Amino acid sequence: MDKLNKIYAEWQKLNKELFQESKGYIKECLSKTIDNSVSLDECNIYVTYDGGRHPEYDATPFSHVERVYLKDGKVYVDTEDCYQYDIYNITASDLFCIAENVGHIIENEYE
Repeated sequence: MDKLNKIYAEWQKLNKELFQESKGYIKECLSKTIDNSVSLDECNIYVTYDGGRHPEYDATPFSHVERVYLKDGKVYVDTEDCYQYDIYNITASDLFCIAENVGHIIENEYE
């Protein structure tokens, strides 16, 4: 069990680092756009939507991400199920996928 605990502690550290780096990269990319926003309609990115105030019937494991944007210095996503969904509700790996796609869009359309 000690080995598992050690691996888990390392994973937690890397997971947090991945989240923070992805968030920073997204902010950097979005700052290059006119309205601090990028449409992701054409991308196949899905996140788990927690259902907001009604998780008992509104939660969905595959909510399509339609847009990512900055508002008051914070990163949000709009999904098919929710507008202004805080990125702290999604996983680091999902945020990495968003960052990867945002970077690709910025590279090809804004630079």
